[in-house]
Amino acid sequence: MTVHRILLGTALLLVVNRAGIPAAQPLAFDAASVVPSLHGGPSSFRVTPSGIYYTNATLEDCIQAAYQVSRFEVSGPAWLGTRRFDITAQGVGRATKEQLMLMLQALLADRFALRLHREPREMRAFALTVRRGGPKLTPGEPNGLADIITGSSGTDLRSHTMAQLAHYLSRFAPIGLPVVDKTGIDGRYDMHIDLAPLAEGKKLENAPGAGERRSLVEAPSTIFNDALRPYGLELESRKLLVDVLVIDQAHSDPTTN
Repeated sequence: MTVHRILLGTALLLVVNRAGIPAAQPLAFDAASVVPSLHGGPSSFRVTPSGIYYTNATLEDCIQAAYQVSRFEVSGPAWLGTRRFDITAQGVGRATKEQLMLMLQALLADRFALRLHREPREMRAFALTVRRGGPKLTPGEPNGLADIITGSSGTDLRSHTMAQLAHYLSRFAPIGLPVVDKTGIDGRYDMHIDLAPLAEGKKLENAPGAGERRSLVEAPSTIFNDALRPYGLELESRKLLVDVLVIDQAHSDPTTN
C-alpha cells in the first residue's frame, strides 16, 4: 500500500512503495503560471482541490496564505505589499488545503527565490481561547478541504482547524492584532461567523450624530467575541511570543515558468 506523509517546512512528499523503500519527491504543482498583474481591480483568491487561482495578489498575500499567518507576522521589504501578480497553479487530482499551501510555499521559493526564517517576537496579540463551560463545536469533514463561504447572513467556515480560524480572524483589519490559537483543540469544525456589526460600524464611523454607536469601530474585539460566543470560544488580549516570518530574500521580478 502507498503511504503519503507531508513533511512540514520541507515541502516534500515521502512515498513508500510496496517494497518499503522511501523515495522523496517534491510536493509541487504540475503546472504553474506567475506573471505581473495587469488588472487594476480588487484582488481575487480562489482555492479548489485541484489548484489555486490568484488575481492581482501581492507576494505578501501569497506568503500569508502559504504559511497561514497574518500581516502582523510577516517582516520584509515594503514592495511585498505593493507589487501585484496573477498566479495560476494546478496539481494532479485532488489535494487538501494544507497540501496546496505546501505546494505554494515551494512555488514561491522557486519563482521568487523566497527565503525566510521564523523568529519569535513578543507583541500584543489576541489569544483564541476556550470560554468557561467548554467548547461547543460541530465537527466538520476530517479530511475535507477547508472552505470559506460568504453570504448575506455571515460567513460559513467549513472544516477549519482552530489555527485556521485564528488565521481567518487575523485577516480583518479592524482587529488590529495577530490572533494565535491557544485552545489546545484538535480536529476540524464547521462554524458560522456573523461579523455584520463590523460593516455597520464602518457605515456609522463618519455618520452625523453617531455618538456612542462608534464603539462598534473602537472595540472590534467585542464584536468578534460576540460571534465566537456560541462556540464557547473567545479572544483575550495578551502579550505573546509570536513567530514572525522574516524575509531574508525575495526577487520582485519572478521567473514566469
